[in-house]
Amino acid sequence: MLRPSDIFVALALCDRERGGPDGWTYPKASDELGLALSVIHGSVKRLGQARLWIAGAEVIDRQRLARFLVFGLPAMLPATLGENTRGVPTAWAAEPLASLFSRESDLPPVWPDPRGLVRGRAVAPLHPSAPYAAATSPELG
Repeated sequence: MLRPSDIFVALALCDRERGGPDGWTYPKASDELGLALSVIHGSVKRLGQARLWIAGAEVIDRQRLARFLVFGLPAMLPATLGENTRGVPTAWAAEPLASLFSRESDLPPVWPDPRGLVRGRAVAPLHPSAPYAAATSPELG
């Protein structure tokens, strides 16, 4: 069974080409995502069992992952808006989507973070280290 951290790792694996000539490595992922090596190893194993990670090619099956994100993830982890809080913009309120959508009168969704600069409605991240990863690698926000 997949865990929220597995989705977090899968999304990072989709972006692994930006890792330079050495590509993606477990230690590099651990640093970027703020996750223990054992968590990343377990995630890759479960992603393989779910047929989202193609072990021989060492890549994520992007088509299968996209279908899962659209149809499976909302049932697995339904997003609910919480109380008003300070935090880091997420979903449509974060770039690159924020510049594509007109600003609504409602408060934007945010990952709660006392260091955040935006006031919005709280949304729990896929993993507690997601705000850290978004701050160190904006592509993961």
